[in-house]
Amino acid sequence: MNPFEHHSLSKIVERYKRDGFYIIKKCVNGTDLKIMSDYLTNKWQAYFQKEGYKKPHTKLELHGDTLLISPAFRKLALNDHLLKLATLLQGDDIQINYFGAQINPKQKPEKNGMSIHRDGGELYENLGYPFPDLGVKFALWLTDGMELNRGNFIVIPGTQYREVESNNDETYSLKIEAGDVIMFDPRMLHGRGPNHSDIIRQVIFMEYGPRWLEPKWNNSNLLTIKSNLRPIEFQLYSLFDDPWRSFAPRWIEKPLHRHLNKD
Repeated sequence: MNPFEHHSLSKIVERYKRDGFYIIKKCVNGTDLKIMSDYLTNKWQAYFQKEGYKKPHTKLELHGDTLLISPAFRKLALNDHLLKLATLLQGDDIQINYFGAQINPKQKPEKNGMSIHRDGGELYENLGYPFPDLGVKFALWLTDGMELNRGNFIVIPGTQYREVESNNDETYSLKIEAGDVIMFDPRMLHGRGPNHSDIIRQVIFMEYGPRWLEPKWNNSNLLTIKSNLRPIEFQLYSLFDDPWRSFAPRWIEKPLHRHLNKD
């Protein structure tokens, strides 16, 4: 499976930088999709039986090592296609600054999705405009989003380079197949449409960015399996013993560079 067979990496990067997003078709195979989807379904059912039944239309979010403790999600984090794109855009001194899943059940008819926003929270608020390029995000769809009202990803192309939203902006609701990945710039204005379907929406979000940023997820459970992890995972999951190494890594602490260059 080669999701880049129709466009070169340089063309993909060019379109991403122009629009703020790019759809990578069939990035993950059906077997891996099912393993991850079943994992999330089990988490959802356990949550629903315990407390979710009180608010059956409320989404569930899972973060970090809750997912990465599973080999299936670690395989996704090490996806060579995504790592190549992440390093082309952010360099090889990067880590996973966010890893999480959204599970969205059918909403009430009067409810909307998520309003148009930029990711980054206080980061962009404090640093101000022009917003610095501090990450690239990938959204893997585990469920089908080829019809509207399934929690579709909404974009306003090109707004990663603008300070404010315009009344003339045209939004686009993307239609995505299970196994597709939306690569997007966190600075681009985007949102989520409502899920008024009977499909429980499942999407995995990953953000790769500089190692000197504080990760927005907990990695403590991964310490229990540290001896089973590869050096490249130490970097991506920020597991080196000395936190200074994230700011000024030595050569031995840059395994992603060696992995990509096979040296």
